[in-house]
Order: sequence, then structure tokens, then C-alpha cells
Amino acid sequence: MTVLMSTTNLVLVSCLSAALVLLAVLLVLLLVQQRKKRAIEESERAAKQKIASSTSALSEEFGGNDNIVSITRAASRVTVVLRDSEKAEKEKIEQDWESVLFMGNKVVFVIGSKAAEFEELLSEKVASESEREEK
Repeated sequence: MTVLMSTTNLVLVSCLSAALVLLAVLLVLLLVQQRKKRAIEESERAAKQKIASSTSALSEEFGGNDNIVSITRAASRVTVVLRDSEKAEKEKIEQDWESVLFMGNKVVFVIGSKAAEFEELLSEKVASESEREEK
């Protein structure tokens, strides 16, 4: 009977130990997932902030709103067509944006997953400044 109880106790202790190890592993995985989620959220906030602050200055760097013909998006890229590419402050734009291409009267920004947001904010900024200039 004591042998049976000690075997039962040993099995019980082994099961509890395995459960504790499993619980510890799950807790570590949960903490890692939370850290990754926080890092992604911080990165997205930083990207949004950069996009918001950059769109404010860009319309002037393009040579003013009158120099902007159109703003379009295709996947991860935003293309701004200018009337006169000589009016654009190319050095300043290149300094602010690492992935920008100048092709004739087009300025192409390679933005990535935030291209839609960038295009929307830039279009809104240009439209609101144009409305303000008309008044």
C-alpha cells in the first residue's frame, strides 16, 4: 500500500511539475508576444508622426501647391507629378526621405505599408492649403 501511495505521489508530482513548466513556457511566450506588439505599435506611431510632419513641409518643398499637378498611389509608392521639376527642392526632399526617386517631372516616394496614409495626408494638406490660398 505504501509503495502504491509513493508511486501515486511520484506520478502526481511529475504531472504537477510538467504543468508548471508548461505554464512557465506559456507565460514567457505571452510576454514575448506583448513586447513584439508594443514594438510594432511604437513603430507605427513613429511612422505616422513622420508622415504627418513631413507632409506639412512637402508641399512647399515641391515648389508650392500650384506646382503640384497630381498625387497618386500605386501599392507601396506615392507619385507626385510637378508642373516644373526645377522648382522642387530636391536636396531637401532627399534629406528627409531615404527612398525617393526623381524622374523628370515626377517624384516617387517608396513608402511601404503606409503609402495610402501618406497619399491621403499629402492630398489633404495640398487641398487645404489651396483652399486657404483661394480665400
